[in-house]
Amino acid sequence: MKIIKQIDTSGWRFHTVCDKCETELEADSSDVVYNHYAGDQREPYSYETYHIVCPVCTGHITVPKDKMSKALQLQIQKKMSKPPYGGPFDR
Repeated sequence: MKIIKQIDTSGWRFHTVCDKCETELEADSSDVVYNHYAGDQREPYSYETYHIVCPVCTGHITVPKDKMSKALQLQIQKKMSKPPYGGPFDR
């Protein structure tokens, strides 16, 4: 299949201030951590979050989904879902 147009996510930045230590931060896509919480019988709906970790106090800062394009969200999800060694047959 031929790709006609792809969104460039390399220039994405997120500016924020840490609530705990009041450090002003600028994060790029490599700093964002993705978490997926699967639902179960107590909570039937699954949900996902994106956050960054403050390098000063290690506090977690939520990155709202509306501050990221869908292409960037997918890129972060793919990055976080890869095993560190590639898989069980790559050893």
